[in-house]
Amino acid sequence: MSQDIFQFKIDETYRDCLGAIGIADDVTVYGKSDKEHDLHLHETMEHTRQAGIKLNDEKCVIKTKECNFFGMLYTPDGVKPSPDKVRAIENLEPPKDKKELHTFLGMATYMSSFIPNLADHTTPLRNLLKENVDFAWNPSHSKAFEKVKALICTTTTLAYYDRNEPVVLHVDASIKGLGTALFQNDKPIAFASKALPPVQTRYANIERELLAVVYGCEKFHSYLYGRSFVVKTDHRPLEQIHKKNLIQAPPRLPRMLLRLQPYDCVIKYLPGREMVTADALSRLSPLDEFEVSDMNVKVHHLIRITPAKMEEFKEETAKDETLQLLAHKVMQGWPDSGKKIVPALKPYWPLRDDISVEDGLILLGSRVIVPESLRGNILQQIHGGHFGIEKCKLRAKSCVYWPSIYKEIENLVNSCCVCQKYHNSQQKEPMIPTEIPLRPWQSLSADLFYVQQSWFLIVVDYYSKFPFVKKLHNLTTGANNSSNCVPQGSMTAQYSSANPRESTATGNSANGPSSGNLIIQPSSPNPQCSSVTGEAVLLTGNVLKLQIYKQCSTTTT
Repeated sequence: MSQDIFQFKIDETYRDCLGAIGIADDVTVYGKSDKEHDLHLHETMEHTRQAGIKLNDEKCVIKTKECNFFGMLYTPDGVKPSPDKVRAIENLEPPKDKKELHTFLGMATYMSSFIPNLADHTTPLRNLLKENVDFAWNPSHSKAFEKVKALICTTTTLAYYDRNEPVVLHVDASIKGLGTALFQNDKPIAFASKALPPVQTRYANIERELLAVVYGCEKFHSYLYGRSFVVKTDHRPLEQIHKKNLIQAPPRLPRMLLRLQPYDCVIKYLPGREMVTADALSRLSPLDEFEVSDMNVKVHHLIRITPAKMEEFKEETAKDETLQLLAHKVMQGWPDSGKKIVPALKPYWPLRDDISVEDGLILLGSRVIVPESLRGNILQQIHGGHFGIEKCKLRAKSCVYWPSIYKEIENLVNSCCVCQKYHNSQQKEPMIPTEIPLRPWQSLSADLFYVQQSWFLIVVDYYSKFPFVKKLHNLTTGANNSSNCVPQGSMTAQYSSANPRESTATGNSANGPSSGNLIIQPSSPNPQCSSVTGEAVLLTGNVLKLQIYKQCSTTTT
């Protein structure tokens, strides 16, 4: 059942119940007195029974003075934010250097419109950021730090959630952890953060950023499920994540996208300088133990590789200096510009979002990046069976990669003696030049063509390019029907009168015995040899079509 239909059924079931509210799978019954509460509860249970809804008795709490419902703590004194919403801020660790302090103050400044006299409280902390001051944390700084945290967590800075207002989820990921913050009308509703275990710190950058989206959505499930909302991230590739070729992407991305299917969200890019809250939570707060499960990937699930070969790959990858630099960049994060990386890693810059580190191997999507010492052997295995260039490239695309792999495959196949000796040759036939005659009518070319339901014979002189055209009544020849055959007698007489020496005629349709001084030879089947006749056929055909069209127009008039 979809989330919208489920919420509609809940609303329909408890619509007429006084003192009953149901959001997603949470149902709360309230009353001003014990009697009113009991009446509302009895009515709600009756509607629940009629609708066939089953309740989890382990999660049922009856007649409590405080109720944590949908992110709010309802008490006899009024409504307060749930402690879970501000715990991430309360447990922020003190900064260890100027960079972390700058991150914390950026988040506090973002909240300045909700915190009175913020500048006075942050003065001791801001003094540590001066260039001529060494970073030395002391009790006065700790007191100011705790004071600012308390101000951020007070009820005056956290707005109440309103299901009628649009929701924006800010997410960010760092090498240390994930951070997320829920906003309505630019006011914070709740915060959350978690530290990344060692395995997840080795994820590709795009994997960590998308993991932050999954974490934020599942952490604030009760706020976001069943409604549309916007997710803002400082990682621009996530905007087009749904258009990404998931076969070539890191293997976790499809799993994460499946986890986001229950949510109606749109991912939009927000510059990192404006993502101060989520950024601070991801870098400073290792609080939440909420796990995003089922993200582990096994290399042998992606490619077919024996344990011995995998160990060999791991050993050689550990020895390869370039791949170790690449692994360090993947885990620590890439710079903003490709100009800031060493030349050895520049070929990997366009592919940085698809590279990840798994169990000692470096992967590009589902392909293993091969250490330099093993590339020659892998090339020979790819070319095993003496496949052609394209077939070898397809084999490589299924499992292995390194820069210039396709160029090396081309060089290997082109230099293979066996492949060059036995490969199928479909080379283009060379042009066969025609010898230029010494006089007119010495060499002729003949062919047949069809225009307006009539066959024509065309004979072209190679010397002058002059065409001779005769209409044929049919294509059959016979001894008693000289009008239907090629008029060799008259043509021979005409050509011979121009020059009594021997003449030669070539053409696809010229055949039969020679007559007089006219020697008829079949031409090459290569159409390139008949360019003179072909051009004459096109020109003559167009002229005939024009003349026939004019005759028809005159007759009609």
